[in-house]
Amino acid sequence: MVKEIPQTLRAQVLWEAGHRTQKSMKRRGGIPERSAERYIAKLRRGESLERESYSTRTKHAQTPQIIRKVIRKVSDTKKGHSLKQLAVYAGVSKETVRSILKNNGFKY
Repeated sequence: MVKEIPQTLRAQVLWEAGHRTQKSMKRRGGIPERSAERYIAKLRRGESLERESYSTRTKHAQTPQIIRKVIRKVSDTKKGHSLKQLAVYAGVSKETVRSILKNNGFKY
């Protein structure tokens, strides 16, 4: 079974071998010129070609103030608000608003 070498690794090897132009990386390693341009710029700055990890998602805390704010807004008005409108008003995500309403017995 033959495994193909990843493009970033090929670019790294070609860079170390002295092929430092887009055309030579395309010709020698089959790397598209736009990708080679990006790799060359990163390698000149001394950066790694590995992907950066993403930051973890932060969830909004359901503080008593936010819960009161959402419930007060729903109870005070005669017309219904969408979850999105309530979320913007309270400054949290619509999933947080949905779970607050669900936990407090509202059918939304």
